[in-house]
Amino acid sequence: MNTSISLCGEVLAEVESFVYLGSVFTSDGSCTQDVRKRLAMGRSAMQSLSSVWKSKDISTTTKVRLLKALIWSVAIYGSEGWTLRSKEEKYIEAFEMWCYRRLLRIPWTHHKTNEWILCKCNLKVDRELLDRVKSLKLGFYRHTTRKYESLEKEIVQGCVPGYRNPGRQRRHWTDDIAEWTGMKINEAAAAAEDRDSWRGILRAANPSHGGWH
Repeated sequence: MNTSISLCGEVLAEVESFVYLGSVFTSDGSCTQDVRKRLAMGRSAMQSLSSVWKSKDISTTTKVRLLKALIWSVAIYGSEGWTLRSKEEKYIEAFEMWCYRRLLRIPWTHHKTNEWILCKCNLKVDRELLDRVKSLKLGFYRHTTRKYESLEKEIVQGCVPGYRNPGRQRRHWTDDIAEWTGMKINEAAAAAEDRDSWRGILRAANPSHGGWH
């Protein structure tokens, strides 16, 4: 069904996608374009700091810390609003490994495994970036759910009248929350009311980053 929206007497044009506050919104509700755009911005930021990664006066540990502070903040900005499928998760994990290889100046032609790269970066855990995205989104969900009245809470918890089309349904934003917490969404909403309980859920969902909340 076509819907016309007017503003000050002018009918707004219907488009396939648009950018708002740096994020890409599409007519089908997919986050793929936005994820790829943000990761591309992260790659650009990574390349702009080539002199830092090449420096022999900066330790690998410090470079990794700079990577997480300066590059990841660009790449996952606004990720609280993403709805992630396996495809987008693979994009994020591939970007993280690309960053580590760039930091170490190890090209793909050297045929070094991801495990070798992670070891050279002195990382105590496996890949971290996807876990950080999950922690940000879970933290945003808790913050939104604990509000007494807000538009964000109505959008997250509200129901749209009508019937679903037959066939496989599109993944929803709250499906991530249910999957990562191992709870039904109403159970997760109740758990979010208790800070200590929610911290335990964060640790269980992301064992390597239980301190993020």
